Amino acid sequence: MKVDIVLKSISAPPGEIPDAMELITEGELLPATEDGKNGWEIQYSDSEITGYDDSTTVVRAFGTDMVTMHREGELEQQLMIETGKKHHCDYNTEYGRLMLGIYTHKIFNSLTENGGELYFKYAIDANGSLLSENEVYMEIGAK
Repeated sequence: MKVDIVLKSISAPPGEIPDAMELITEGELLPATEDGKNGWEIQYSDSEITGYDDSTTVVRAFGTDMVTMHREGELEQQLMIETGKKHHCDYNTEYGRLMLGIYTHKIFNSLTENGGELYFKYAIDANGSLLSENEVYMEIGAK
């Protein structure tokens, strides 16, 4: 189903002023299944605002336990966000590939076939050093 997406994200590196970004775009909301879990998949095209022109992002949410984000394009990136667990994710940047640790603090998910909200908060580290605390809020509305 075609949907309107409001995406807000905040990234706060230690000791620095948080960086906030908001993107309003169109995308798709589709049913998703992974490892026997049912959830929702949100697909949208990135833009200059996100810093990933000509990329597509796919967010898959399964209850309040797990969210995955996969970005395809010039810089392929994948994050696994799972409540109470730390995952190591391969993250491609313009400077090369990094192995990042992702620790999830919270996931809120009210997505249905009609849209809803998805919020997740997580920390990113490299070699055990905190790089940033991050929050993502998505509001999905049927067109």
